[in-house]
Formats: sequence, structure tokens, C-alpha cells
Amino acid sequence: MSGSASPELQQLAQALADGIASIGAVSSTDELRSAMSTLTGKKGAIASVKASLGKVSDVEARKALGAAVNDALTELQSVADVRLRELKTTEFAHQVA
Repeated sequence: MSGSASPELQQLAQALADGIASIGAVSSTDELRSAMSTLTGKKGAIASVKASLGKVSDVEARKALGAAVNDALTELQSVADVRLRELKTTEFAHQVA
């Protein structure tokens, strides 16, 4: 690979940024579940990058891309977990009030 990021890595970075923004924009736990399904599902942008792994001929580049996909999924899940706690706290506060 060249010194610049591959198109797949750029696509993954954009998908991660979009995903984090989507998670931040949800206003209920149901919306969060739906957003995570969309983001991490078979038709999501990250899945598209994951599917392209087989097309990467350089073994080291494929390993790096695979690790980046896993890191992106882990980061999305971490952001979603934090947002879920926030939403549950808010929803509970509304129920109690």
C-alpha cells in the first residue's frame, strides 16, 4: 500500500464517524437499537468494507484492514453502550417524575 490511507480505510473512517454521529442523535433506546442494527448489519457501510477484505491482495494490508474493521465495530459498541446508559437514565427519570 502507498503512504496514504487506502480507499477502504477512508470508507471505514467515514462510516465510523457517521455511526458515532448517528448514535449521538438518537433520543430513545429503541432508536439506538435500530441505529446499531443499521450500522452493524449486513447492509451497513462497515459490512461493505468487511466484504472487501477478500479483494485486498496484500496479506499485511488485509490484516491491517481486518483489524481496523474490528476496532471500528468495538468503538461503535462502546459509544452505543455509553449512549444506552444515558438514555436509560433519562427514560427512568421521566418515568419517576
